Amino acid sequence: MDFALTDEQAGLVAAVETLLERHAGPARARAVLADGGFDAELMAALAGGGFLDPAAAGAGPLEAVLVTEAVARHAGCVPAAARALVAPAVLGPDLPDVVALVPPGPRALSRFAAYADVLLLAAAAVPAADARITPIASMFGYPLAAVDTAAEVGQPVDAEALDRWWRVALAAEMVGTMEAALALTVDHLAQRRQFGQPIGAFQAIQHRLAELHIGVESARWMTRFAAARGAYPEAAAAAAASASMVADAIVRDTHQLSGAMGLTEEYDLYLWTMRLPALSLELGGAGGHETALARARWIDAATPDAPASAPEEAR
Repeated sequence: MDFALTDEQAGLVAAVETLLERHAGPARARAVLADGGFDAELMAALAGGGFLDPAAAGAGPLEAVLVTEAVARHAGCVPAAARALVAPAVLGPDLPDVVALVPPGPRALSRFAAYADVLLLAAAAVPAADARITPIASMFGYPLAAVDTAAEVGQPVDAEALDRWWRVALAAEMVGTMEAALALTVDHLAQRRQFGQPIGAFQAIQHRLAELHIGVESARWMTRFAAARGAYPEAAAAAAASASMVADAIVRDTHQLSGAMGLTEEYDLYLWTMRLPALSLELGGAGGHETALARARWIDAATPDAPASAPEEAR
């Protein structure tokens, strides 16, 4: 199987990376987090560059995943995944500027809801103006708000499609975030010296880094596979479950391997690892994703009118 990106995909990644180097990064993230947590300038730059509307450029969900990974790697404070990956699957071509995803339940906590034009709930797209949105203090690197909305308000959406693409979006965000945290840690271990050599030269450290790398890469390719195959239920749930489980190890091990410095907010590692608990617990966390996977594999697969399972070429 060929895992290489096409020339067009590689060009897309290079272009969005160039934009993010100018409009995102640790220093920018700190400034934005100190001023509410939503980077309107970055959101506008991504939209202006066509990165949030892949269909308009003849691209699709896989390209949206590549953009989502890149934004997460650069600690972008925007709901890029919701806009580029989830919204096109449930709202069609007429897309609002800023979209927030709202989990089920009364007064559900939603990332970026206070800045959204449209809220995507379990079965409806609701104008933000029709909902009661209460911002709350957040320590997870995202602006959070409690959302109350009447069930009868809004445009009906395909709840099953929303659920599947939401899981893929979460996995893509986690992959980019974990990749950045791991890269920063590897760089630190290559420079920090003990006993006359870099800490990263010790075999025990190398083994732990290798395990983390394998976990991140596994989650990456499961996520890209799910996007390329239309987020069919098994693939979407498996990607999200894998990423959620690896996220726990990334948070624990990168901070431990960074020593006392890794426990401070002044060290940039915090900008990525503080996001992972929020991402890894959304939609029920690893347990919720595993339950969705089991349901898709053994329960829905036996139901004639259930959502489609794996395409034949993916079996």
